[in-house]
Amino acid sequence: MSDPLISVIVPVHNYAQYVGDCIRSILAQDYPRFELIVVDDASEDASFDVAATFADDARLCVLRHDTNRGYSAAKHPGIRASQGELIVTLDADDMLTDGSLTCRAAAIRDHDVPFVHAYACLIDSKHTYETARARPRKRVGGKAHIHAQCVMLRRELHCRYGLYDESLRSKADKEMWFRLKPRVEMVKIPDIVAYYRKHGCSMQDYRKRNPAYNRAVRQRFDEVVQMRIGDGLTPDNTEMLRS
Repeated sequence: MSDPLISVIVPVHNYAQYVGDCIRSILAQDYPRFELIVVDDASEDASFDVAATFADDARLCVLRHDTNRGYSAAKHPGIRASQGELIVTLDADDMLTDGSLTCRAAAIRDHDVPFVHAYACLIDSKHTYETARARPRKRVGGKAHIHAQCVMLRRELHCRYGLYDESLRSKADKEMWFRLKPRVEMVKIPDIVAYYRKHGCSMQDYRKRNPAYNRAVRQRFDEVVQMRIGDGLTPDNTEMLRS
């Protein structure tokens, strides 16, 4: 049996200083069959140009939005354009560790589950892909925590339960896990599969600096969660990937 194709989706907006390291970490993976789709969400910096410098690699496709649509909406063109049986999403300021795709694909196969997640290693804004690989790794996140950069799931889950909620410009991953948990077996493996970059321009830091915006994000998240409970956890975009 051949290895299933993995699709790695990278949404990017104004991360020109980081997206090159992100792409290098993916193209360096030892897994034999994967595609990388970068979706530039109308960046105002050189993010698209940086991504395009890797275009000679046949595994890479770079898409571009004419207008900024937000973090969740930026993932969707990549997921819809993808061909993989397995899907990984990675923020453009983060990176994959060596063997990241291989160990997660093996876990899905060995545990016979549609969803696996793992641990991340925290790095700061100064680290490049090369320096991150050279430093000791320390796990981030507890046993129950689902780190968005460390998830691999079967495509069928999006076909059955929908994509990310585009009304959530933040915390859409958390809403997705809430939607899937009652229905899907999720296995956490002990591996460290991603480098999670801490820097002052991240969405998490922006929310910390802007309490009013953070309250609005939390309120909208609570509204969406209550809506999902009210309609039996039925997503509103289930048909997006149906064949």
